Amino acid sequence: IGTTVQTQLFVELTEQEQQLLNFLDNKDNGEHLNNILSEMKMSFSQVTSLLFDMEMKGLIRALPAGMYRSVIH
Repeated sequence: IGTTVQTQLFVELTEQEQQLLNFLDNKDNGEHLNNILSEMKMSFSQVTSLLFDMEMKGLIRALPAGMYRSVIH
């Protein structure tokens, strides 16, 4: 049982996930989707898919008004 819990605590990140977490890490109040799009230099659909996946992994949280915030530091 301990192995299962430990595996869930250490999520392997893709290069894009790490880049986005690094960007969001200094933004205590979150960052707007438009700014994330500019930073990531990816298409809208790629970024929104990445954001969704990361939210499902518990790495980020969607906030009102198109804002996103990292939940890990």
